[in-house]
Amino acid sequence: MLERTDSHDPAFPLFCQHIEPSSVAFYGLTKREYFAAMAMQGLIAADTDFEKTALEVSRWAVSQADSLIERLNETVGESQ
Repeated sequence: MLERTDSHDPAFPLFCQHIEPSSVAFYGLTKREYFAAMAMQGLIAADTDFEKTALEVSRWAVSQADSLIERLNETVGESQ
């Protein structure tokens, strides 16, 4: 069964069985941060005539990450 994606969920969670079987230790990027970084990387790598400010790029990347998370959550409802 698919679960909803929360933007604050860890992108790469570590499950620590020696602490508690269900506990998660997290030191790193959230899914939202990871998706935004990937979108930013793709935009910068693909644009040969790059004239955007860092603020424009970061806003666009975060918007893309939020859109992806929203779409992932829509598909959860469709698959059930």
